[in-house]
Amino acid sequence: MTLAIEPSLDLAMVGNCSYAALIDRAGRVVWCCLPRFDSPALFCRLLDARKGPFFQVEAVSSREISREYLRDTLVLRTRFEGEEGELLVTDFMPLPPEDRDEGDDIKCDRITRRLEVPRRSDDVKVSICIGLDNARAEPQVTLTPEGCRAASGENCFVLSTPGGLRQ
Repeated sequence: MTLAIEPSLDLAMVGNCSYAALIDRAGRVVWCCLPRFDSPALFCRLLDARKGPFFQVEAVSSREISREYLRDTLVLRTRFEGEEGELLVTDFMPLPPEDRDEGDDIKCDRITRRLEVPRRSDDVKVSICIGLDNARAEPQVTLTPEGCRAASGENCFVLSTPGGLRQ
């Protein structure tokens, strides 16, 4: 099997030395393995553009998208600009606490996606397609007051947001 990756994907990476994610210019997390680089992929749209799981944030009517890393970091800031307004998305992966015990029940493995609207924006759309274990597992997804939870066997993914979610 030969895998051809389009050079036009224009991928950016965020990470914390334990794991990383690839984000395309459209604001989609297209590749992420948690809690380690060699773990099964949580988001793998990079490998299957039609069915692969992803996590996208976008301003619906944006006409210009630009992005940059904050100085000397792997913190990525993407700016969606249009006639109707502006959306800033800041993506990063926090470092785990130094005193974290490997046996801890609470894991700190996460992607943080912070949304800011400095200028009125029309619709901000957040889309997520969840797949666990390299998209081989079909998770049971449950909406919660804080966001959603997806689980399949021992694998679990939690999306938390102060804004709430709707299907």
